[in-house]
Amino acid sequence: MSNLNSENCLELNTENILPAHDLADKIKVENPSTILDLGCGIGYSTNVLFNKYPGAKILGLDNSEEMIHKAEENHPNLNFKFFDITKDLSFLNNSMDIVFCNSCLQWVPDHKALIPRLIDLLTDKGALCIQMPLNFKQPIHRLIHRTVTSDKWKDHFEKTTEINVISANKYYDILAERCSKIDMWVTTYYHVLDSAETILNMYRGTWLKPYLEVLDDETKREFEADLLQEIEKNYPPQKDGKVIFKLPRLFFIAEK
Repeated sequence: MSNLNSENCLELNTENILPAHDLADKIKVENPSTILDLGCGIGYSTNVLFNKYPGAKILGLDNSEEMIHKAEENHPNLNFKFFDITKDLSFLNNSMDIVFCNSCLQWVPDHKALIPRLIDLLTDKGALCIQMPLNFKQPIHRLIHRTVTSDKWKDHFEKTTEINVISANKYYDILAERCSKIDMWVTTYYHVLDSAETILNMYRGTWLKPYLEVLDDETKREFEADLLQEIEKNYPPQKDGKVIFKLPRLFFIAEK
C-alpha cells in the first residue's frame, strides 16, 4: 500500500511470500472465475494466486504506482491496476469469487467499515481471505515508539503511526454478520536474518517511512543510528551471528 516502496518490498519478499502461500493454501473455493488481490505490491502474492488458479481472471490492485510498474515488469502475464482501496470499490460488488489481502490492510484505517465493503465484493460462493501482521507488541514496535517519542526526537514528528489492526474477536463479530463460515488462526514465523540492520532495512519502507520522509539526509542517518543501537540491544546475534526475528501473523478466511 502507500506506506511501502518497491525497494523495501524486495527486502520483505521472503518474509511476506510464505504467509501468502500459507493463506492461499487454505482457500477452499473450487474453480474460482474471478480473484482480486488487494495491496498486491510488486506482484508476488498475485503470482501465488495464479499458480494455484491458472484458469481464473486475477486482478492485482495497489495504490502505489511504483509498485504497480514493478509488478508489471515482474509478471507481464498478469493484470495489475493502480487503485486506492480506501476509495469506492462498489463497481466491483458481487463480482469476485476470492478477495485476497496479504499483509496490506494494516495500512488502511477503520476496519469496522472496511471489512463489510470487502464482503460486498464477493459472489454468493465467494471468500474473503486476509492476513495481517500481529507484531505490534513485539520489541521492534516498542523500540520505534520509544525512539520517536524520546526527548531527542519527539519534536521532529507531528504524530506517531496509528495501529489499525483490531482484535480477532472484533474481526469475528464483523464477519459473522455477513458470512456463513469463518476460519481464523495465528501463525508465528521466526525469520533468520543476517543482522539487526536487516530489521531496520525491513522497516525503512514500511512502519518507519512516515518518520524518515520528514527528515533531511543527515538527520535521518542520526535517527536510524539511534534506532539501530536499540534494535541491536534487543535482538542480539546468535552464536553464528544471525538474528532471529519473531513475527506473529493473523489469518482469516470468511465464506459467504
